[in-house]
Formats: sequence, structure tokens, C-alpha cells
Amino acid sequence: MKKNARRWIVDILIMIAAAAVYSLGVHFFISPNNIAPGGVTGISIILAKFFGWGVGTYILLLNIPLIIIGFFLLNRTTMIKTMITVVLITVFTDLAEMFVPVYDASNGNGVVAAIFGGAAMGVGLGLGYNRESTSGGTDILTKIIGRKHPDLKLGFIQAVLDGVVRSEERRVGKECRS
Repeated sequence: MKKNARRWIVDILIMIAAAAVYSLGVHFFISPNNIAPGGVTGISIILAKFFGWGVGTYILLLNIPLIIIGFFLLNRTTMIKTMITVVLITVFTDLAEMFVPVYDASNGNGVVAAIFGGAAMGVGLGLGYNRESTSGGTDILTKIIGRKHPDLKLGFIQAVLDGVVRSEERRVGKECRS
């Protein structure tokens, strides 16, 4: 019992760190420089630009149905940890919008913003995955597809899902500019 409680404490501390790093990458580098990553985060950035709520709020709202589906199709421990991580990402991202300045890449350093933002998000995702958590969104869908098709690599599934989302983001963006 003690070992399990200790493990949960360590897991939660690492999930807090993972969510903080991920959120800072989104807020500091990605969102202010109009870089829309794939998945729920990318959709949330676009929605925040159009409708004005915080990016974190949209991350939470878009994740609610996916988390519910995940509870039916995936491991409960993974989904509880994912739910905690999604709430932490929401809180940290929206708090960062209020208190943390952003990196402005309008001087031509968009590649720097993309690299550092992507790296921060990747570190956050990796830390979460290491503790049997996800950032929600397409990660949940990836795990569901991976469970149904164990012959497919999770990275491949994630790339396909994010590619589909990114193509839709581009299509919507073009329609909005027209």
C-alpha cells in the first residue's frame, strides 16, 4: 500500500512538471506565433484566436468527450492520469496567458519558436507518457487505435491523426481568410 501511494505521489509530481513544460511551450512559443500543432492543442489555438477564451479552456472542452470515450476503451489508471494532466495543462496554459510574457517571432525567428515550442511540448508529452499519462486529445485516439491494431506503431498512428487534423486546420484557415 505504501509503495503504491508513493508511486502515485511521484507520478503526480511528474505530471505537474510535464503539464507545466507542455503549457509553457504552447503559451510562450507556439500560440503567439500562430503555429498550430496538430491535435486538440492546434484546434484550441485556432478557436482561441477566433472566440477569445483561453487556449487551455478549449483544450479542456475538446478533451471532455475524448476522455469519456477513453474511460470505456482504455485502462482506468491511464485515463485518470490523463484527466489530471489535461486539467493541469488547462490551468497552466490559462495562467500563463495571464502572467507569462511570450516569445515574439515577428522579427523572422519563427523557426526558433517552432523548434523550442515543439521541444517543450515534446518533453512534456514524454514525461507524461513515462508515467502512463497522456495530454489527452489525439493521444487518446492513438492509444485506442493502437489497442485495436497492435501491429501499428503508435508514432505512425499519431502522425496520421495529426496530419488529418492539420489538413483540416489549413482548410478552415483558408476558408476564414476568404
